[in-house]
Amino acid sequence: MLAIAYSASIGGTGSLVGTPPNMVFVGMVQTMYPEAPAVTFVDWMEIGVPFVLVMLPITWLFLTRTFGVKGSFTSSDDVITTELEALGPMQPGEKRVLEIFVCTGLGWIFRDVWATSLGVGHLMHDATVAVLAALMLFILPSGKGTRLLDWEQAQTVPWGVAIIVGGGYAIAKGFATTGLATWLGQLLASIGALPLATMAAAGHMHPFLLMIPATFACSCAFMLPSGTGPNAVIFGSGHVTIPQMSRAGLRMNFISVAVLSLVMVLFAIPLLGISGTSPSWATLP
Repeated sequence: MLAIAYSASIGGTGSLVGTPPNMVFVGMVQTMYPEAPAVTFVDWMEIGVPFVLVMLPITWLFLTRTFGVKGSFTSSDDVITTELEALGPMQPGEKRVLEIFVCTGLGWIFRDVWATSLGVGHLMHDATVAVLAALMLFILPSGKGTRLLDWEQAQTVPWGVAIIVGGGYAIAKGFATTGLATWLGQLLASIGALPLATMAAAGHMHPFLLMIPATFACSCAFMLPSGTGPNAVIFGSGHVTIPQMSRAGLRMNFISVAVLSLVMVLFAIPLLGISGTSPSWATLP
């Protein structure tokens, strides 16, 4: 259970839409630094995929050694096989959803290529691709006399999460526009718990030096059920206790810090052109 939760959190860091912190990072950059070069889907994967490829094997080795897991997982294979047989063959609606999902992923990855070739590069963003995919779900038939997605199903989406994230963008924009962000950054430059972007501006550093590690770190909160969504889900199953999660999670936190530091030095800094000084677009009002 812990392996599933940790793998979900780690795997989500590999793409911009994999975890909420990644999307918050992009939104904050666009809101606070509108003149900053866009961090594309591919840019993020160049950082996130190496992190995932290193962390997943380490996580597997660590958990199997920590909890003394030995032998094979034959019973798990049987359960998976039984569940797949119960699902039966894919229905037409399921195939169409899969096609939309694949097209959405490709649209994100190659957005710059196809948008530029169509002459709409300045109009297309990652959110545009997501909205187009959602529209297709409302338009295409499921093969059962209904659409792939109707409003009744759409109402079950946790819209509160979107409102919380959007509210964060609004607050960040308000802080920047009024000058409060700069004032706080200068006032609290010696304190650790403060808005990282404003602290970077106050210290004349590249904002990404602090914002990217913080974004990854939000998905590496392995100790408590409240740390990440996957942690809460597996704790709610009743199969994992808080002491078990804390015992493994504390050491996993330290491991992730070490791996993240290496990824920043070897991949993020050279690939994104992050320098030790503040770029011209990073000046807050």
